[in-house]
Amino acid sequence: MKTKSGQEIYDYYVQQKTEYASIIRLLPYAVGNFENAYAILERCERENKRLYPYYPGIGRDTCLNEDIISTFEYIGSIIDGTLYMGPAKYNTAKNIE
Repeated sequence: MKTKSGQEIYDYYVQQKTEYASIIRLLPYAVGNFENAYAILERCERENKRLYPYYPGIGRDTCLNEDIISTFEYIGSIIDGTLYMGPAKYNTAKNIE
């Protein structure tokens, strides 16, 4: 996917029936528009990173604790939380697959 455009990456993920697809759908809201979202997705592919939602203090299991999430790059606010970009190695967490 490293040769695909941000829009192609977005379209690919949102057509999947995975929890990660629902995270990708949050990206345009977190960054304000689709152009910025596409640029971030291209960067994720180039740098082998993923997007991670974080919901502090409301009892949702994000599988990532505050110590880990604080090392990630802040992307923007989402409903009830925030969206971060971090290493793809955490993609085995049950909410990311």
